[in-house]
Amino acid sequence: MWRWTAIGAAAGWLLLVSLLGAAEPTASGLSWRSLEEAWRLAQAQQKPMLVYISLSGCSYCRMMDQYTLAEPQLRRELEERFVLARLDGEKHAGWVERWSIKSYPTLVIISPDNRMMSRMSGFMKSEELWKQLSACCIDRVGERTRENKLQ
Repeated sequence: MWRWTAIGAAAGWLLLVSLLGAAEPTASGLSWRSLEEAWRLAQAQQKPMLVYISLSGCSYCRMMDQYTLAEPQLRRELEERFVLARLDGEKHAGWVERWSIKSYPTLVIISPDNRMMSRMSGFMKSEELWKQLSACCIDRVGERTRENKLQ
């Protein structure tokens, strides 16, 4: 009897979390949102949206998750400065085509006023990713300057 109660409680919790639109944590430790939810938050918070497009069978995507995006300081900065969304390239072919994505993983940065600020493709180490983000986006949208880069 207790087993069914526990299963029912777990099912109810999962339903509640999905209805509330909670962000989905991944191997990287980042909480990714759906594109729609991320867009609403980006508008409300006036932050750029970082969209991570990957494929389930992509070894470079797994490396990006496990090494680059899992780096604690980068993870904190990404969570603070961007609204994060994640798309599976196979399931969202329309966005892949619209953003001219040719390789994976790809990061697309969208400004709060719906302009593509940057598109970065391929595996990058955390230092390289931070350098790319700093060059294209951080100084333009945040109040912080290049002195606050990752060390």
